Amino acid sequence: MQKTWMSLTAGILEILRGAYLLLAVFVLFGFALAAPSAGWGQSTGLAFMLTVPIVAILAALCIVGGIYALKRKKWGLALAGSIAAILPLSILGIASLVLVIISRKEFD
Repeated sequence: MQKTWMSLTAGILEILRGAYLLLAVFVLFGFALAAPSAGWGQSTGLAFMLTVPIVAILAALCIVGGIYALKRKKWGLALAGSIAAILPLSILGIASLVLVIISRKEFD
């Protein structure tokens, strides 16, 4: 089985998307803490606080999937990471999904 650049690139794209989502978690958490004092109200702070765990789970799944894509192991987990990288709609996620699907034969 020949190893190509596709799974390596997909892994890098997934990890980059996961890092971006992790940064979004910190921003959302900051907004959740600042919302009541900024006059946005409790419901806005609660809405930000409810989105933090969802985005954190997506970020973790992207990073783990990217690591497995780099190792060329567990294609299903690499695929799940690239699907998580799409949400919300992202060019990096779409590119990583296409590359993971095309490079399926490279995985153990």
